Amino acid sequence: MKKTLPVAIIGGGPVGIAAAAHLVKRNESFILFESGKEIGTNFLNYGHVRLFSPWEYNIDRAAKELLQKHNIPLPLKDELPLGEEIVSKYLKPLTELPELKPYIHVNSPVLHVGKKGFDKLKTKGRDQAPFIIRVKVNNTEEKIYEAKAVIDATGTWQNPNPINAEGLITDAEKRISNQIYYGIPDILNRDRNRYKNKTVAVVGSGHSAVNTLLDLTQ
Repeated sequence: MKKTLPVAIIGGGPVGIAAAAHLVKRNESFILFESGKEIGTNFLNYGHVRLFSPWEYNIDRAAKELLQKHNIPLPLKDELPLGEEIVSKYLKPLTELPELKPYIHVNSPVLHVGKKGFDKLKTKGRDQAPFIIRVKVNNTEEKIYEAKAVIDATGTWQNPNPINAEGLITDAEKRISNQIYYGIPDILNRDRNRYKNKTVAVVGSGHSAVNTLLDLTQ
């Protein structure tokens, strides 16, 4: 395998960007693909939600070093950020740095990952072959990239847990999927009319559920 090939990162959220920062620190080349129109797209979906861990635990060490190198001010470590602030105060300033920006592709969903010259069956020499990544660049033209390794940082936001306790989406759930919101809706602003004067069932008892209940009560 060519040692000059980059490491491919799939996903432009905090984990994917942190991976890029660590590769920069180790003088390893990388290429990053984000399916959304901008970095941190999934975080913007719940930009109204205040996270339960302070900035101190949301900024990666290698990323912090890069920001400090370019004299980018850091948020107060004890403050609790909103989801959109993770993007505006952290991810965007970081990905605008010259060490990262040229190698980041937004609006570029990955369609397939494989091994060059090999099918899905185990074959001698597979571990020495480079990865091939088929990407729909700018959601229009499909391109093939080669990489020596792949980091999957896509997360689980696009694959929410179903309501059914067994972890399977039932036919009944599919039929009413337009009535279900997976996550924390923006009840007090964007989604207000959807919930106003309605009886709402909240499924779950964790951070997301409690925040939703507080907003419904308000």
